This record gives sequence, C-alpha cells and structure tokens, in this order.
Amino acid sequence: MVPPTPATRKHICMIVPGFPASDDDWFTPAVTDTIMAMKLLHEVTVITLSYPGLSAEYTVNGTTVLSLGRLRPVSLVRLLKRIYRLHRSKPLDLIHAFWATRPGVAGTLLSRIFRIPLVVTCAGGELVERRDIGYGDWRAILSRGYVRTSFLFASRIVVGSEFQRRLVLVKFPRRAEETLKIPLGIDTRIFVPPHKSDDDGTIRILHVASLVPIKNQRLLLDALALLTDLDWHLDIVGDGLEKDHLKLTSDALGIASRIRWHGWVHHSSMPELYQQSDIFVLTSEHEAQGMVVLEAMASGLPVVATAVGIAEELINTCVPTGDYMAFAEQIAHLAENRSIRLATGLLNRNKALRFDRSNLVQDLADLYGNVIGEKLQREGR
Repeated sequence: MVPPTPATRKHICMIVPGFPASDDDWFTPAVTDTIMAMKLLHEVTVITLSYPGLSAEYTVNGTTVLSLGRLRPVSLVRLLKRIYRLHRSKPLDLIHAFWATRPGVAGTLLSRIFRIPLVVTCAGGELVERRDIGYGDWRAILSRGYVRTSFLFASRIVVGSEFQRRLVLVKFPRRAEETLKIPLGIDTRIFVPPHKSDDDGTIRILHVASLVPIKNQRLLLDALALLTDLDWHLDIVGDGLEKDHLKLTSDALGIASRIRWHGWVHHSSMPELYQQSDIFVLTSEHEAQGMVVLEAMASGLPVVATAVGIAEELINTCVPTGDYMAFAEQIAHLAENRSIRLATGLLNRNKALRFDRSNLVQDLADLYGNVIGEKLQREGR
C-alpha cells in the first residue's frame, strides 16, 4: 500500500450492519479486516446498525465505532447528533456503506445531510429474489426500496465479482460506468499451503458455509453419495437452520459416518483446516463474491464449485447450480489424480495472490480519492 501523507489522508465513514464488539470478536471478518487495513491509509469512523445491539460509542483496535443499536427514532437522533459533532471536529470526506440495504439507506441520509459522496458495496443478496427458499432482499418492497435508494444516490457501486456486477446491470443498466469490481481481499500470509503434504489415501474434502438453503449443501451430499467407492471424508464448517435436516439426509444416503460437522469455527482457526484438506467445495446457488473460495485457493487447494460469485471467474471447471452428477464427476477427477490436485492447488495459490488484501484495499483507497476529487472539482476547489 502507498504510505499516506497529510494531504492524501481523508476521513472515511464506514457503515456496516455489524462490527466487532471487542478486540477478540470476529464478526464479518472480511469487512472488518478491510476496514482495519484502511486505517493505514485514512482516518476511519465506523457506524454499526445492528450488532452488537447497543446504542453506544466504543473503540476496537483504535477504531472509533458508533453503534446505533435497535433502529428507533430516538437512537437515530442520537446517532445524527454524534455524527454532527464528529463532522465538526473531523470533517467527513466520504461515506462507504457495506450492503445496499439498511447501511446504504443510512449512508444516503448522511451523504445528503453533510453533502459528501457515497460509495455503496453490493455484497450479498440485495438483487436476488428466491421466493422458493426465502432468500434475497429483492423479494420485499421495503428492502427493494432500500437498494434502489442506495444505488440512486451512490457515486460508485462496488461489487466483488463479475457475477454480481451482471446482477446490478440487469436491474440498473444506467449505472454501468459507476459499477466497479473491487473484491474484498484476504491475507495471503495467513492462508498458505502446508509445508508438508501427507498422503494417507483418504481424500479430505472441506466445505465452509452457513447451513441455509441458498448454500445448497444437499447438492454436495447427493454428489458424494455417488462416490462411496472412493475413500473420502467430509468436514463441514458452519451452522444454521438446515443442520438437522442435512444430518438426516446424510444418514439416509448412507454417508453420515464419513462426515464431521464442526459447527462454527473461529476465523483464526480456519487456516489449519484448509491445510489439512485436499479439496475444497462450494455448492451455493448465489454468492456475491465467496471469500472462502479465495481462502481455499490461497491455501493451495483445488476447488470444485458452482458457477457463482468469484468462483465463476477463477475456477475453470465450475459446475451449473443444481447439477450434483457433474459436481460428483469433478470431485472424483481430483480425488483420483493426486498430481492434478497438487498442480491445480499450486495454480490456485498463484491466482489468489492477486487478491491479497493490501492490494485491494489500495484499490479501494484510490477509488475514494477519485470520488472525493470529482466532488472538489465540481465545487471548483
């Protein structure tokens, strides 16, 4: 990253749904780590709307956090007063809202009040309407209005993949020039391949995701049920409403004994799990980006994935969503060919280096500079 100077250092307000409540909290690590890295380049103030669910001001790793707590008129007025005092003492130069729903609307409000530019990251299911599985913000009139408002007033819309950019342009074709791909990055010094690769004959397969319908773990179970002649073991990291149903399904398919359900695992423990694995799998029906794919690739793993998020761009053998037979074929191909697994993992590691967080945070900082510069130019300064 380019070292900042007093002239280039700006005051950025980040608005997020949630933020760590303490130094050892790991809420939304990809966004949190991006914000912490941005502190090296700019002054950063964080506004969190939901988590940790209290109306207060606190500090995490030297970052000032203004927590709204529950969305009530009283708490909103208090927040506006705090932001006004902050803006008077340290004028804000730009607002960046992560997610185009409530954070985007809050960013729009502050942007209009203080007359500063707004950047919105479309980082989830804002544009998805999957009524069959109850997923996507585009299903409801209110959240759809949030997204429309955010996109209307944003100077730039940031996405993490070409997959997500296409979704934006389908509904907002006039924002093509202002919609930019700047993925969230990973720390490639932490997510690294193992020093030694022990081969005991068992293929260890890793899946990391919430256990909810949009992640479609049923596809993975159906695929693996076709491969019982291979010696494989599946580690599933994550929890959710579908866990009990998925366990019953694995039992009915006769593969329950080969699966370990880890539940939630602290993010700091994930590098070791990647290093202990041979293949990483992603079965989602939607991903705005897919951080776990980058983490797995940086850890030197071959990846079998559905054609969503950033996997669509980076994995040459992506499988159509819902095609469990094709998914099984890709797993079998890697499981039966150790040399291909190792070569693919090395290639993936090299690809992942392009997504090191320091590089992508610099890209984001450059975007801030461009947007702030445009505002100053319009004002004749």
